[in-house]
Amino acid sequence: MNELKVFCISAFLLFTAMPSIVAQDISVEERIRRADVLIIRERYVEASDMLNQALILDTSSVNTKMELAKLYMLLGDNEAALNLFYDLAIAKPDDYLVAMQIGKLQMELELYNLAENSLFQSIRMEKANPIAYYYLAKSYQTQDRYDKAIEYFEKCIEYIPGFQDAYERLGQSYYKTQNYEQALKYMQLSIDGNTDNAEKYLEKALVYFDMEQYADAISETDKAIDIDGLNSYYHYWKGYAHHYLKQDSIALKELNDAINFNAYVDKYYYVRGFIQLSLKDFGAACHDFNRSADLGNLKAIRELEVYCHKKRNKKVLKD
Repeated sequence: MNELKVFCISAFLLFTAMPSIVAQDISVEERIRRADVLIIRERYVEASDMLNQALILDTSSVNTKMELAKLYMLLGDNEAALNLFYDLAIAKPDDYLVAMQIGKLQMELELYNLAENSLFQSIRMEKANPIAYYYLAKSYQTQDRYDKAIEYFEKCIEYIPGFQDAYERLGQSYYKTQNYEQALKYMQLSIDGNTDNAEKYLEKALVYFDMEQYADAISETDKAIDIDGLNSYYHYWKGYAHHYLKQDSIALKELNDAINFNAYVDKYYYVRGFIQLSLKDFGAACHDFNRSADLGNLKAIRELEVYCHKKRNKKVLKD
């Protein structure tokens, strides 16, 4: 009986071991091909296992490291991807694409000085390298170094006219430097490439807002609302613009909509409080300032002192 038990256990172990024995006969190239199929099917864990097995069989395989690094990037594991690209840089020291990917990953890991060095290295290897210019500009933009960001985004679009994300980021960078005309130019170019993105219209509206061109700001927020009418933020900015134009009845309606869509944003009540003051509804104004203060707006506490505590409508604060 014991012999039969031992035989059954041995047979089971042999059977379960068979796939791994057969797997050793699969070439590195075939493993990479199978991993690509698994990735297409979104079976990422199996693809990772397949590629790691290939790497064990041939630790120097450039193709395996490249595919595994791309998989790690897809999964958001930038540190693991970066370590593999460091290995690839040793094997392919003159490959500008490897240097560029290293710079991109370093930037995403907030290693900005290293990223810029890697990207400049990539550009020295290949000057017609628009994506390296793009990542370099993006690195500078992330660090609020907008003049440098503008320089390299513009360099990027010299090579790739119509690069929508570069247009959008150029517009944002020009806005931060208060070069509003250029900001509007590139924001519009970005919109031309994607007319269904409500956020892009809002960005343009905010430029007009800073230029004190409130009618134009309203026109852009209307376009955003046409796309996403339930977004409280768009109604807030539209109402704020109407308030500056002293169109407070319309402004009140927009702020009411903003609060109906999201009742937990302190500045909505804060701005509506001033609109209520303009409409001489002091009780409603104090109620809004009080609600704004409850949500953490320190400025609203000051307004309560100025407009409410010293006025006849103190009872509002008890509501």
